[in-house]
Amino acid sequence: MYDFTSPSAFVLRLAIFCLIFSTYPLVAYFLYDLIIRLFFKAEEPTNKLITVALNISINLFPLICALYIPNIGTLLAVVGTVSGYLVIYVLPVFVYLKHMRTKITNPLLAEALVLNEYKTEKFDDKSPQIAVSNDFIRKQRNLQARQNNGENAKFGGALEEEPEEIV
Repeated sequence: MYDFTSPSAFVLRLAIFCLIFSTYPLVAYFLYDLIIRLFFKAEEPTNKLITVALNISINLFPLICALYIPNIGTLLAVVGTVSGYLVIYVLPVFVYLKHMRTKITNPLLAEALVLNEYKTEKFDDKSPQIAVSNDFIRKQRNLQARQNNGENAKFGGALEEEPEEIV
């Protein structure tokens, strides 16, 4: 590809090395943390053997791919194609279905998420909880009350009034 004595090729190879050397540990830690939280439901596993086995397996898979796949471009093309398909077509559908499920089970929370009227609070050892502000709840109740009054006005006034008797 490039001559081994070319200074520009050396600088390019050095830059790629620095990029991979600095980003791979971040990706590996992200994967490690994701697996721990998904399968063990904890911040850190209590068993040291699990930690060592998980770290070895996370680092062994890319090593095997690098050693036994002669043209890594083909693998990257396939992974990129599958990832692009998932991000473009599958992920939006899952996000929409999750939003609709939240809208059905908890409409107030769904509305707060859409309008960005929420905050997360973390309690001791629990996962973060979503809290809706009191102002937002008050606004939603006032809006609902106004809508109910508007519906009652369509039918000739408030429904709470007693009908007049005709003598």
